[in-house]
Amino acid sequence: METRFSNSIQREERKRLKAEKEQNDRDKAQKDQDDIDDQILWEASSSGFIVVVLKPPQALSQADSIPVALLR
Repeated sequence: METRFSNSIQREERKRLKAEKEQNDRDKAQKDQDDIDDQILWEASSSGFIVVVLKPPQALSQADSIPVALLR
């Protein structure tokens, strides 16, 4: 009985750690993408382009990129 309880706790802890790692990985990927987007916008705006950022509706997932229109 005690072993089953211990195994259950360990299993729940592994699930929690896995979910935490996956969230950290998603957060890092989002930060990396944000850094890339910021660099692209900075380069475009410093090259004389007018940068228009069109924000997606909230219904879209965070993984969807933000479309950018560049006008000269």
